[in-house]
Amino acid sequence: TKDDFGLLTIAINFIGFFLPSVGFGAHHGLIRFGAMQKGTNQDKLVSYSLISGFKNQVILSIVVIVSGIALNFEKPVVCAFVLVMVFRLFGIFFLEMAKAELRAKFQNDRFAKLEITSNFLALVLGVGFTLLWGVWGYVVSLCVFPYCVFLLHRFRFKKVHIPLLLKKIFWNFSVQSVVTLIIYMWVFLLDVF
Repeated sequence: TKDDFGLLTIAINFIGFFLPSVGFGAHHGLIRFGAMQKGTNQDKLVSYSLISGFKNQVILSIVVIVSGIALNFEKPVVCAFVLVMVFRLFGIFFLEMAKAELRAKFQNDRFAKLEITSNFLALVLGVGFTLLWGVWGYVVSLCVFPYCVFLLHRFRFKKVHIPLLLKKIFWNFSVQSVVTLIIYMWVFLLDVF
């Protein structure tokens, strides 16, 4: 119903605030510094950003869950939407990491295929699941579509060691990128309202 989708909009806006900070910006750092690395150094940076970004994503998800519960939305269904959509944040993290790796390695054709496929899948799942199960179908489609990346991209989870100076520079850039995006969102939202 119209009311259900209105309540979902509240949850989507809440989750949308956290979208720029998935993995605390590990994908931004990977694009920036991964393109400057070659061979095994590049592979090490990819693995490091994936593992560290995943750890940061777990922390971010806990913050989202605690914030969602603390806000105590008027309707319990909004809180349920938020809790289910935390699963989406992990999928977006993996999708963004795959895109960043492909861009850092200058594999633009694979990047384009991944982008087009994931967007097409989002459309098909969104329409199909909504027709089948209504608002909860739409929520499930939002949560499921980013995981198509596991069908199209192979992640390598290997613990690696990179120099401390590179770690500091990497996270300094990554976190500043996230803060910049969040400030941009605030300015845009203030302009809208």
